[in-house]
Amino acid sequence: MGSFFLLLLALPAILFCCFLWHTSLPKRFPRNIPIISIYVRVYDNIRGVTETDFYNARVRKHIEKYGAVGLWFEGQWAVVVAKPEYICQVLRDKTSSLTRHGFYRRVPGSIGAELFGENIIDSDGELHEHFSQIIKPGIQRRHDFASLIRKSSQLATVFLQLQSTMTNGDGVAVSQLIFQWSVSVYGEYFLDVEFDLLNFSKYNIQAILEAQNRSVIGRLKTLFPILDKLPWTWSVTRRTRKRFNDWEAMLMEHAARGLERSPLPGHEDKIIHRMNGGRLDGNLSDFHYKSNMKQLFIAGAENAEAVLISAMLELAKHGVVQEQLHSEVMHDLPADYSESDLKRLPLLSAVIYETLRLYPPLAFMRNRRTNETYQLGHDILIPAGALIGRHVYGVQTDPAIWHDAGSFKPERWGSDIATVNSTFRREQANGRFVPFGLHSRRCLGSSFAIHQLRIAVCELVRVVQWRLSPDYKFSFSRVCLSTTPCFELSLT
Repeated sequence: MGSFFLLLLALPAILFCCFLWHTSLPKRFPRNIPIISIYVRVYDNIRGVTETDFYNARVRKHIEKYGAVGLWFEGQWAVVVAKPEYICQVLRDKTSSLTRHGFYRRVPGSIGAELFGENIIDSDGELHEHFSQIIKPGIQRRHDFASLIRKSSQLATVFLQLQSTMTNGDGVAVSQLIFQWSVSVYGEYFLDVEFDLLNFSKYNIQAILEAQNRSVIGRLKTLFPILDKLPWTWSVTRRTRKRFNDWEAMLMEHAARGLERSPLPGHEDKIIHRMNGGRLDGNLSDFHYKSNMKQLFIAGAENAEAVLISAMLELAKHGVVQEQLHSEVMHDLPADYSESDLKRLPLLSAVIYETLRLYPPLAFMRNRRTNETYQLGHDILIPAGALIGRHVYGVQTDPAIWHDAGSFKPERWGSDIATVNSTFRREQANGRFVPFGLHSRRCLGSSFAIHQLRIAVCELVRVVQWRLSPDYKFSFSRVCLSTTPCFELSLT
């Protein structure tokens, strides 16, 4: 009995020693960059501090001075960079020194690995080339945007109809409607199917993750995946896995609908038909078919939804810009406009770029692993097997790079379309504006996404004027996780 009590007394010390061993810095991990304390990391995680707020409070001052920091994430120490030169170096690297490393290989057995599998975004080498041959033509095919314009116009009409039913001056919560709009657009243009009206809280991945992160264990698992290796399964893990499984079943059921009939002339090269063809002829396994289907849906539908909500948020806070944009659309755009007509509007493009600068859909990317000792810059040596992440939000809000970096200022991009486009290309090439990545691995759907956002914002400002409801309080977690503010809308 005495030995048992001695063991109980020693257990906290044993667990703490295990924690120290598990979280100790690797011997060859660079010591000439700041290391963000693991204790601060855990403390803020337990308190529910969002990744963006953690960055602003704990990381920003160090990474802006040194360009890189050591940060604990997903059970290991990673080198996180936010210096444009470092970002360009990592993204331009075509040697065998770096490998893309997605959830499936980074955290095997995790819910994230189950969700994403091996896909075109996280794969590398021959596998990526194989995926690209099948998928790339389906993303970058020539699109007729008439239906997207119609869907976006209908979205504006529904906003106004809902606002007319509100009492006591209440605003309209737009997340559900924008989510359904985005899913409908993705379904038609890429899966050749019209989606049912999906419930946001049930089928939005970010909403599912937000529900998981309300639990302390759910948050801690992002730092310590080993918690899912224990002999029992946490209740939050069971709930999240079930919700992901329901989401996957929904997506696969809709994808199957798109294959029930032969594609219409001109639709044969849509993603769904190209991927199904690859599956039928043995060039795409069922596992890779599902992995890519899930990853592309999230990238194509949920990211556009999040950015549009963020654009509405900033235009609600900056009524003068909203009025200027309305004037530009009404005076400089024909009623029956084309893609090229939209591309000539400087303020519209500037609003989209400025929204992407402040609210990049993927604020923190961590999918590069070193295969050998890797020299970052002039003097940072990173050992083999280490993760390298890039903080997109960090570099895009660095006050040394962007004047008044935290403010929404579309005018920073220029007043005419030539200047706006030139600024966009320059900042992207120099690694200061990277919401879609860079170079050969730039997001394949970025052109479609930008034009989709141009159309949506255009159709909204043509007929709707909106402002924030008085009781709305800003939170990075609310915006980044697509929990939307309420807007008071009126006919312009």
